[in-house]
Amino acid sequence: MSETHQEMPRAKQTHIDPDLMDSAQRKVSAATTQIADTAREQTAILRDTLEDGAQAAGEQIQKAEQSARDAGDTIAEAVRRNPTLAVGGALGFGLLLGLAISRGR
Repeated sequence: MSETHQEMPRAKQTHIDPDLMDSAQRKVSAATTQIADTAREQTAILRDTLEDGAQAAGEQIQKAEQSARDAGDTIAEAVRRNPTLAVGGALGFGLLLGLAISRGR
């Protein structure tokens, strides 16, 4: 049995011009810097947008809470002015609700 020995082909060595390599490295570095700067700018814009949205949501919640308090105050005042009507209205509402529930069964 004979063994054949094959040589591996040698990689072709190429010479790269040092000026060309330096130019390519500078372009890659500049592009990397530009990408990083753009990412930082976009992150800042996103952060500002989220903060504005959170602030607007907080303001809307405060307005809704105030509206609910105002409505509660209005109802309380109406009950104080005419308690008989308020009790009668509550009884009527309860009766209607009870009838609706019992018919649903």
